[in-house]
Amino acid sequence: MHIAFVTSEYPSPHRPAGGLANYLKKTATELQKRDHQVTIFLLSSQDSSLQEGEVTIEEICTATVFPRRFSKIPVLRIIASIATNIHTAWQIKKRIAKNNKKEEIDIIQIPLMPHAGTMALFLLRNRSAPLIGRLSFDTISYNKINRNNIRNISYQVTTMIEQFQLKKLDGIFGPCKKIANIVQNREKVEVRVIRTPLEITEIALSNMRPEMDLPDQPFFLYFSQFELFKGFDIAFEASRSLLARHPHASILFLGTPKANCASKWANELLQLTKTNKKQFKYNPPIPKNMLYPLIQQCTAVLMPARLDNYPNSCLEAQMLGAIVIGTYDSGLDEIIIPGNTGFLAQKDNVQSFIKGMEFVLTMRDKDRQKMQANILAHIDVIRKEDRVGALLSYYDEIIEQYHERQTVN
Repeated sequence: MHIAFVTSEYPSPHRPAGGLANYLKKTATELQKRDHQVTIFLLSSQDSSLQEGEVTIEEICTATVFPRRFSKIPVLRIIASIATNIHTAWQIKKRIAKNNKKEEIDIIQIPLMPHAGTMALFLLRNRSAPLIGRLSFDTISYNKINRNNIRNISYQVTTMIEQFQLKKLDGIFGPCKKIANIVQNREKVEVRVIRTPLEITEIALSNMRPEMDLPDQPFFLYFSQFELFKGFDIAFEASRSLLARHPHASILFLGTPKANCASKWANELLQLTKTNKKQFKYNPPIPKNMLYPLIQQCTAVLMPARLDNYPNSCLEAQMLGAIVIGTYDSGLDEIIIPGNTGFLAQKDNVQSFIKGMEFVLTMRDKDRQKMQANILAHIDVIRKEDRVGALLSYYDEIIEQYHERQTVN
């Protein structure tokens, strides 16, 4: 089977990678090992073709240049944003059509996530292979939680296109039951739940240390977007309150501050890294070979998300035996068994999260070791599940249905 993935993210040895990139890397590697052909169509600032092992990566240049004055005039800025999305969708269509003439593609998978919702706009027309979407998040929920301006015309046009695409795709699946149910109930489309696979090979740890001021033991670790849907503000407020009572403890935040509704807390964090250097540490995202040793050493990983999509970061932390403090009714409760393989706090509740952090901080060594053993045992159970096999079965089902429709038409 020749499987094509369209994506804006794919990992490189030289840069940190987010959840979508990590998912694609794991999935593509395992599909190739099972003798399937994989092509990654990667949105980029350049056009190129390269080979990474047996996986082909086709970079598609999607950059458009508008005069700088466009960004200063609201109407022109909106036009430029919509035009860029349409241009990107057209470039994707052209490149896939060109490659399909060389080697026929059996199925195309796109991500369904914020800022990527128009990728399939032209792929939906006269397609030569079935087109499916993987729910990486729900855009409407994302914008609501992050308090984005939903009255913005650009947002409304993009959302309209996304909703149109959802109803025209040949199939939709996602790893998280909660997000699948949100989309299924609102859009009246079927969403299959197929869990994210674990790393196929053993995680290779490195003795490399980040070039930064490392926290002393014990320390908490937050490595995610500085955004409200990830609960960055909860992690910060809970840490500030807890660490005031525990001067021996500290926290390390890894992420990128952005100009969004979480900027207030990001600015306060950066200020605290100057006035309270011993307890509050910050560093931009780091590659996995430097991140993983920190996960192993930390007291707990903080994931106070308001909504998350069965995140890779939680699976990776647990594979390393780390205790994760997550939240109920967020998607993280589909991974963490509270009190057994981690802890869950009430969503959007700073005091509840503080209790979880304090409990972990004051755990006896034997209780911590028992929980870490439970975590690794649970990961072994997940590892034995053939999640890529379930995905391949879904591909076969969609391809068969597609060809049946083609025969009827």
